[in-house]
Amino acid sequence: MMTGLKRERRRGQWKKGIVLAGAVSLLGGSVVSGALGKAEVIGLASLTSLAAEVRVIRTDTASREQRREQEKMRKAQRQQEEAARVALLPAGTKVEQDEIDRYGVSAYFTCHEISDEVFARMRGKSFGEDCTTPREDLHYLKVLYCGPGNKPFVGELVCHREISQDLLEIFRELYEQDYPIEKMVLVDDYDGDDLRSAADNNTSCFNFRVASGPSGSLSYHARGKAIDINPLYNPYLWTDETGELHCEPEEGLLYADREEYFPYKMEREDLCCRLFLEHGFRWGGDWETEKDYMHFSRP
Repeated sequence: MMTGLKRERRRGQWKKGIVLAGAVSLLGGSVVSGALGKAEVIGLASLTSLAAEVRVIRTDTASREQRREQEKMRKAQRQQEEAARVALLPAGTKVEQDEIDRYGVSAYFTCHEISDEVFARMRGKSFGEDCTTPREDLHYLKVLYCGPGNKPFVGELVCHREISQDLLEIFRELYEQDYPIEKMVLVDDYDGDDLRSAADNNTSCFNFRVASGPSGSLSYHARGKAIDINPLYNPYLWTDETGELHCEPEEGLLYADREEYFPYKMEREDLCCRLFLEHGFRWGGDWETEKDYMHFSRP
C-alpha cells in the first residue's frame, strides 16, 4: 500500500506536470513522455529556452515598431521643413524642375488666411482705410506659373475665400499645360496702382477700388472676386459719349486690334478663358458695350 507521504509526493509531481504541460502548450511545445521527473527536467529546460526566445522576439518586434514610428516622425518633420522652405519663396522666384520634383507640385499651390506679414504689405495700398471688405474674407494664394523662357515661377494672389479653391485648380491646370503668364505679384508692389500693375503685364486679383470706365461703381476686384490675366496684352477698351476710344492701360493700345496675333492674347477658345468659364466666371471679352479682355469675375 502507498503511504501518505508517497501519495503527497506523487500528487505534487502530478500537479507540476499539469502546470508544465500547460505552459509548454501555450508556447507551442509539448511535454516529453517518460518518467515524470525526466519530463519535468526536459520540459523546464525547453520552457526556459522558449521563454527566452519569446522575449527576444517581443523585444525585436517592439524595437522594429519603435524604429518605424521614429522614421515616420522624422519623415513628417522633413516634410514640414520642406514645406516651410517652399512657402518662404518670394513671388517672382524662378524654380528649378528638380526642386519641383523633390518637393512635389502640390507644395507650391497653397491657400492661407491673410497673415500679419501679408497684411502689412496690403495696408494703405490694396487694403485702404476705406476698405469695406473684411480681412477674414480674403485668402492668400501661392501658385506656380509658366513664365518667361517657359520656366516655372512662383506667383501670388489675394482673392475672396469663395473663389480661392477655383483659382488654385485653374492655375494648377494652366501650369501643367504650360500656359504663359508673364508676372504675378500683389498689386501692392505697385502701391495699389492698378494701371501701373497692368502696364507691367502683372496678373493680379484683389484691390479695393472703383471699377474702370465711366460707371464709378465698386469693382469686383474690391471684393477679391475678379482677376486680370496678362493685362497689358488684353486691355480694357471703352468708348465715351463723344465716341473717343479709351484704353487701360494706355500701353495696351498696341494690342487693341484683336484680329492681330501677339503673345499672351486672350481669346474665347483660349485654355485660360475656357477654364474660368467652366468655373462659373464671366469674361470681360463677352461684354457688348465695352471689352475687358484681361478680366474674369464671379458674383
